[in-house]
Amino acid sequence: MPSDDQNMILPLLRSSIPGSLLWDRFRAAERPIFESLPGGLFVSYVFDDPSKYRFISRAICDQMKIDPGQLRQLAITNMLRMNHDFLVNSLDPVYSIVKMNNHESSMILVDLFWDSPDLAAKYIQGDPIVAIPARDMLFFTGSSSQLGIDTIGKMVDKVHSMKDGELLTKSLLIRQNSQWHEYHAKR
Repeated sequence: MPSDDQNMILPLLRSSIPGSLLWDRFRAAERPIFESLPGGLFVSYVFDDPSKYRFISRAICDQMKIDPGQLRQLAITNMLRMNHDFLVNSLDPVYSIVKMNNHESSMILVDLFWDSPDLAAKYIQGDPIVAIPARDMLFFTGSSSQLGIDTIGKMVDKVHSMKDGELLTKSLLIRQNSQWHEYHAKR
């Protein structure tokens, strides 16, 4: 495996672990690496191959001399390098991330974006509340905007009623103390 392949490792959000990747089918080292996130989401790490995603396992990490604990940061760095010109689109009081080549949802993993006062915080009032209805969509608003919360809730419902394919979650997430939590307020 060429050493430059590690530059193609990206994060991939999923709403479930695919049946073909169930744990008992693989030896421990060959199992794809998944991490749980709030809202019933999982993050996996993949080689962004044009024909299909190839999941990263501990065996691949060992082979490439990558510490599995550093996999998330490597994948985020690669994603931002490949999509350095992403934009925040204003639908005031809701905002969306665009131009991420179907990895918009993975922006939830970029702590700096959510925790820096110069990035997401400059658009919103209160704690960030995020909707990730599909892999290619990420909407956010602030916890101080009931209109924004209601709007992204309706957007999630609409996406889930219309879109096929890579649906993720109907749950809204809130960022507090640099951590994501499921948002349970009425919408």
